[in-house]
Amino acid sequence: MYGYTLHFPAPIEAYLAMHQAVLQVLAEEGGGDGLLVHVAYPTDRGFDLTEVWESKEHLDAFNREVGAGHLAHDT
Repeated sequence: MYGYTLHFPAPIEAYLAMHQAVLQVLAEEGGGDGLLVHVAYPTDRGFDLTEVWESKEHLDAFNREVGAGHLAHDT
């Protein structure tokens, strides 16, 4: 398993917009294999994002297939 938590100094609305874009890509093209847990929550400094994947390779594949390329065009 591979997990991490990221801290973002941005409002939770920034997360919500990005999350909607990701969900749209997943609905249209699939992806996200290996994602076990995805939690985002507001903090006093912005928001935190915690994910657990079956492996780092699953996360890397998601970032290649769904991340940068698609979201750069959509946001």
